[in-house]
Amino acid sequence: MLSKEKLAKFTKKSEFILLLEIVIYTFFFSLITVLRYYSFQTYAYDLGNYNQALHTTLFDGKFLYYTADLLANPSGSLFGVHFSPIFLVILPLYAIYPSPVTLLVLQSFVLSLGALPLYYLTKKELGSEKWGIVFATLYLLNPALQGVNWFDFHPEAFLPALLLFAFFFFESNRISGYFASVVLALMCLEFTSVVLLFVCLYFVVKLKPWRNRNVNSRKIQMLSLTFVLSFVWLLMSLQIIHAFNSSVLPLTGEVYWREIGANSLLDVPVQVILHPTRLISALSFDGWQKISYALILVGSVAFLPLLEPSIIICMLPWLTVAFLSNFQPFYQFGTQYPAFIIPFVFYGAVLGIKKLKHLGNGHYWKGKKFRIVLAGFFSFSILIFFFVTPLNNMPYQNSNYFTYGLPIVTQHDQDVLKLLQLIPQNASVLTQSNIFPLLSGRPNAYVFPSAVFYPPNMSFSNALDDLLGKVDFIVVDLESDLIGASTILSYLSQNSQFGVYASAGGAVLLKRDFSGAPLLFKPLEDNYDYKSLLLYNGVVVKDPDSSSGYSLMHSESNASGTDFWYGPYVFLPPGQYEATFEIKIQQPTNGYLISLDVSYFSYGISIGYLGTKNAGYSLNFSIGATGVKTLLISRKLDTSDFNETDRYYDFSLNFTVSELGSFEFSGIDVTNNADVFLEGIRLTQVEPSANLTAQVRDMIPG
Repeated sequence: MLSKEKLAKFTKKSEFILLLEIVIYTFFFSLITVLRYYSFQTYAYDLGNYNQALHTTLFDGKFLYYTADLLANPSGSLFGVHFSPIFLVILPLYAIYPSPVTLLVLQSFVLSLGALPLYYLTKKELGSEKWGIVFATLYLLNPALQGVNWFDFHPEAFLPALLLFAFFFFESNRISGYFASVVLALMCLEFTSVVLLFVCLYFVVKLKPWRNRNVNSRKIQMLSLTFVLSFVWLLMSLQIIHAFNSSVLPLTGEVYWREIGANSLLDVPVQVILHPTRLISALSFDGWQKISYALILVGSVAFLPLLEPSIIICMLPWLTVAFLSNFQPFYQFGTQYPAFIIPFVFYGAVLGIKKLKHLGNGHYWKGKKFRIVLAGFFSFSILIFFFVTPLNNMPYQNSNYFTYGLPIVTQHDQDVLKLLQLIPQNASVLTQSNIFPLLSGRPNAYVFPSAVFYPPNMSFSNALDDLLGKVDFIVVDLESDLIGASTILSYLSQNSQFGVYASAGGAVLLKRDFSGAPLLFKPLEDNYDYKSLLLYNGVVVKDPDSSSGYSLMHSESNASGTDFWYGPYVFLPPGQYEATFEIKIQQPTNGYLISLDVSYFSYGISIGYLGTKNAGYSLNFSIGATGVKTLLISRKLDTSDFNETDRYYDFSLNFTVSELGSFEFSGIDVTNNADVFLEGIRLTQVEPSANLTAQVRDMIPG
């Protein structure tokens, strides 16, 4: 046995390791998420919204005011959508450095902090500092937790730590710490009150007071008070939300509950009772994805929660919401929603190990057997980590809502950041979702209205026209948001009030009533070579005259009259361009060689509606080719255009981009009068423009 001195020394060492892991996690994920912010991989929903709400409260005298949902929430207050007073707790800390960066760092810290109560809870339940460190480490490596950290900022991120603290204080009979944790958890989101009602039910089942006469009466009192507090909090939350948003909210059934046929979350149990057959339809929708979601959640801790099956009671509120829904983010990793499950997964895993210990009469806690169990447990969880973590750029599932892999701030990102610095702090601005967070520190920043819920009889075109009419600046970037940027520019093509104030790397900053030369113009420049072009009739060859060492070649022995290459099918911001083809020939005979073409395929944007005009709806945007190809300019080359062989010559074609399309720079109708080589194509934007038309098909619902 360890002496008291050795035990104290080991405990101090374990606590040092624990704190070091928390610091490392906080630093690493703070860095990652801040890089995502500066590389435009965060969004209005919800980093931009929450930052704007805190900023307007602090500096503009508007209570948690944000602009993204004004159509559905006319008060503009967060309390009109969610009752989350935790933001008032955050506010003093946010005031030290009012920026989205503060929220991202804070979120990384509070998520990592959950390792602390988990360590002490494990140590108490298992009597082992080793298992405390193991569980704390696996918690920080958990891909579901990292996914919560990955996606913007959300108050749900506070729940894992707060609920684990509540469990620890409850098991330790520490009333003040327990209720402090419970109240803070309730302050995160109104749905937490439902979760805590089921947590109370779980502990009642676990304690079995009807059987166990020696049950701890203090715990029963704590659970009773928690139940009453949670129920009252739920009723109060709904009343406060209604007070801030008394208008009839658009029904969200088509978005979230289409399969169950419910109009809202509160209508779900009603539909289950009235139409039980719809339950199967709802559960089977995306059935494999829902099953894999649940398996990975418990598999990330080697399925140990299954040894404490009653813990499922705590998970039921959110699993019911997720599994009856057709809204994929509810049952995907990389969103905030697993925060409702994570604390119960780990608490259940700790209790599962505790049961294993009793089953094995403690044998697994000694020597080689302990190391085998530990290694197996750790290895399985690490495997799940690599399989699902958002740090992996090719995870087991794809998402339309965010990107995976380590973020990089590209040169293009830096160019867009330069544009944003030109907007005065007091100016109003409209932009797309992924740019909005960087402009959200003002009360008059607005986001392209694609994700808002529309109340009855409100159309998208009216909403966008209203926004265009009240802003001083507009920022768009086709590279990062093709649909949002193209739609805004298309609507602006009918409105000559905005001029190009600045353009960099293809992103455009527009200013109302501005004319003349742009204040800043950094042209979009790109190069296309054998890697990005589609070879049709020819080969890739090594070429010492090419800067890349390779080129495309069509030999004189190849068939004549066929096409040589196509591509690269890129979308371009509006403006004047020059495409320069770098070509050389060998073994020429006199005559025609090839036709160089610049053309594009027209694309249109369709706006679908989930819901009805009379009941309210959300939007579904899609983009697709219209099937029309337009030739902009063509140049035919013959052998007289080349004074020498084995030397590359530049042939430039100038064209205008004024319609949304996928552009092709092709070499067609090549002959066999020479060996023709293409090193690459240089594209340069000569002049920016705000005029981009696109077919926007607005399918108004009935």
